[in-house]
Amino acid sequence: MTPSSAAGALLKNVGLSPTRQRRIVVERLFELEQPVSAQALYEELQANGAQLGLTTVYRTLSSLVASGLAHVFEDQGESTYRLCGPNHHHHLICQACGTVIEGPPAPEFSLWLRRLEIEHDFRAERHHLEVYGTCGACRLAE
Repeated sequence: MTPSSAAGALLKNVGLSPTRQRRIVVERLFELEQPVSAQALYEELQANGAQLGLTTVYRTLSSLVASGLAHVFEDQGESTYRLCGPNHHHHLICQACGTVIEGPPAPEFSLWLRRLEIEHDFRAERHHLEVYGTCGACRLAE
């Protein structure tokens, strides 16, 4: 399967039309381990000859986030984006190199959310967990 057809299939799976522009954005995001800003992604795509407008990049990223295919991170006041797996997970973010690892669900956290509902009559409808630290590769390099 080519990167373009893989990107197209991924977009179709989440109900998005696999337009040329969306496939270009998803193909590039596939290659990145670190979240990227819309501006940086746009500049990189332009440098590689892609014919996309900045607005198209922003709209595509927004659609990917809304569909659950991508996640938006806040990095010192700037939104950055990364493709994510379809299953429930949490993010482990290296503060040294910026790599994001998809961590497994945390059963204890889910129990805590259920306890909130019982003890405080509060039902969590969604949650987001990001854990910041240092990855093994960066610790070894120190």
